[in-house]
Amino acid sequence: MKRLLAAMTPLCAALTPAALAAQEAEQWQPSVTLPSPSQLAWMCSPTGTMQYAFGDTGVAGSGKLEQLLSDGIALPESHAPFTKAQPRATEWSGRFMEMAYTFPAPDEDEAYRVMEELGWVLEDAGWTQSDINPDDPPLYLIGYAGFVTFEKPAGDSRVLLGLAYGIGEVVLSCGRDDLLQAHAGEALGRLPEGTPRPAVPDIAVPAIGARETCATAEMQGQMRALLERGNNSSFVSAMLARTTYRDRLTAWMMWKLDQSGQLSPEELIELSLSAIGDASPGGDPFASFAMIEGMFPIIDRIGAAETASDPGALCLALIDFHGWIGEVDAITLAQTQALHAKLEAEAARLGVSLE
Repeated sequence: MKRLLAAMTPLCAALTPAALAAQEAEQWQPSVTLPSPSQLAWMCSPTGTMQYAFGDTGVAGSGKLEQLLSDGIALPESHAPFTKAQPRATEWSGRFMEMAYTFPAPDEDEAYRVMEELGWVLEDAGWTQSDINPDDPPLYLIGYAGFVTFEKPAGDSRVLLGLAYGIGEVVLSCGRDDLLQAHAGEALGRLPEGTPRPAVPDIAVPAIGARETCATAEMQGQMRALLERGNNSSFVSAMLARTTYRDRLTAWMMWKLDQSGQLSPEELIELSLSAIGDASPGGDPFASFAMIEGMFPIIDRIGAAETASDPGALCLALIDFHGWIGEVDAITLAQTQALHAKLEAEAARLGVSLE
C-alpha cells in the first residue's frame, strides 16, 4: 500500500488546481503577436502616446467633429496586433488627452487571455495596477473600468492604461488623469477661466445637388467618391462644423450665466427647454431626434445600391441623405437661434456680459 501511495503522490500533485492552471498556461499560445515592452512604451507613456504629447493642441483627428468623420488612424503591421488608433482631445480646450488602440478579437475567451498576458508584460515594464474600483469608478474614468487598469506617475498627475473588451474588439486606452477630468468638466459646461466667446466661423455649405443630375456619369462619380475611405462629404463636414460652432456658443453662454451665480443649473435647464420647445415643430424640443427613424430607410437604400453596384440609385440615395441632414439642421438651427435669443435676453436682464 505504501508503495502504491508513493507512486500516486506525483500524479495527485499534478492534478491540483494550481498545477493544472500552470500546465494550461504553459500550453496556451496567443493567436496574435503580443506587443513588446518597448512597443507599449511608444503607445503609452507618462509624457504622451506615439508622437503626440499630452496637452498638445491641434492633434489631427482628436476633435469631436473629426472623430465623427473618421474611424481613426490605421496602424502599420509593425504595431500588431493593434490595427487602429483614435486620438481624443478635451471637449472645449482641444488638448490631447487620450489615445485608444484597438484590434479585432471575435473570440471572447481568447481576448481575455490576451489581455491577461498583456497585464504581465505591463507589470514587467514597471506599470502598477490602479486602485480604480471597476464597480463604482469616478464618472470621468468610466472608460477605464474594464478588464484591468494600470498607472504610472506623470508629474503632478498620473497616466492611466486600461484594457477592455467589447463588441469584438480589445481596446487599450491611454490617457492622463488630469486631462480626462478636465474633459469631463468642460463637457458639463465648466470652461477654463477666461475662455473667450467662440468666434463666428466662415463656413460655406455646398449645394446638395438636384436629383435629376444623378442621370449623368459625372454626378454619379462625384457621389460615389463620397463613400470611398477617407473621402468625406464636404456638405456633411460643413453641416457638422456649423452644428459644432452653435453647440460651443450655447455652452459658452450658459457657462457665463452660471458663473454669474444669479441662475441655478435647474433654472438654466428650464429656460433652455422652454426656448427650444417654443421654436420646435409641435412644441417638441426633441423633434430632431424623432426624425432619426426616417434616416434608416435611406441608409438601407445606400447599402442596397452599393451591393447592386447601381451608381444611379446610389447617387439618388446620397442626395436624399443630404436632404435629410438639411431638414434636421433646419430644426436645430431654429431651436439654437431661439435659445441664444433667450440667453441673450436673460443676460441683459441680469447685467451679465456675453461679449
